[in-house]
Amino acid sequence: MKSKNQSILRRRRPQLLAVMSGIILFAILLVATQCSRPTPQQLPVVRLNIVTWPGYGPIYLAKNKGFFKEEGIEVDCQIQENTQARHSALISGEIDLIGITLESVILASAQGIPMQVIGVTDISNGGDGIVARKEINSIADLKGKRVAFPEGQPSHLFLLYQLNKAGLSVGDIKPVFTDDAGKAGELFAAGQVDAAVTWEPWLSQVVKTGKGQVLVDSKGVKDILVGILAGHRDRIPAETDKLQRFLRGWYRGLQYASEHPDESIPIMADGFQLPPEEFKSIMQGLRFISKDEAKSMLGADGSKGSFYDITQYEGQLWQKAKVMQNPVDPDLVYTNRIISGVK
Repeated sequence: MKSKNQSILRRRRPQLLAVMSGIILFAILLVATQCSRPTPQQLPVVRLNIVTWPGYGPIYLAKNKGFFKEEGIEVDCQIQENTQARHSALISGEIDLIGITLESVILASAQGIPMQVIGVTDISNGGDGIVARKEINSIADLKGKRVAFPEGQPSHLFLLYQLNKAGLSVGDIKPVFTDDAGKAGELFAAGQVDAAVTWEPWLSQVVKTGKGQVLVDSKGVKDILVGILAGHRDRIPAETDKLQRFLRGWYRGLQYASEHPDESIPIMADGFQLPPEEFKSIMQGLRFISKDEAKSMLGADGSKGSFYDITQYEGQLWQKAKVMQNPVDPDLVYTNRIISGVK
């Protein structure tokens, strides 16, 4: 004889099966509903490599304040000091933009790398210079002296510019090549060279320690050491909308930095992992380029713009120093396609 419990279970089995079937059906419908719901649309991403230079600080500020998202893009900004690594990333499509200086784009173009300027960020205005021993009082006095500088980098071109003005060439000095301008400053501070082409904070430190003097700096020099944003020449047309959104976010960041410096400086400094006071001090050695000025430089009105002559001049300095052999067509180095559409 079966137990009472078994009898009850037998009578309720159809009811239990119905309930379980209902639960399963509900779960299936729930999953189907979730799957059919539209997912939030992912924003296009602008990826870029920059060098450690405060002139690119507004990128971090615009990202922090949400300006890029409001313009409809995400931004992934990474510091990359290695020239070859930046070039490889741009060629492969790993990044969309590079933040460097104009003369680097000219050299890249001479090497067959299809890099093209789409925007102008800033210009060195005292942040770069040449330090020298106290008995060296002019660029002409550098003749026959040991001068430290990084080959093929902005400091190199600044040196060529100054030597050319003094009627000298790189052959008149004893070059001591370094990895970057900071290393050149270190060599000078250690007494291993007579002069060095370097940047802040080395310029100030040399004066502060009394180990030398600033022979000349970049203040007021308009056609050398121009900070830019460059993309891949062949991909720029297809990425026009995305890049214009980036520049609109950039200019919003630039304006915010101007209007709210006390709030902005710590945010920008954090992007470079620098103390705010140090960042602020270095930033005093540059001048940001406004949107209207950038448009004029890149010829947004249909003219050649000042970049045409600057590119030719910087290319001639590189050629004279035999850093590159053949001239580079300025029309390949920059474009007004992106900046022209930024209101």
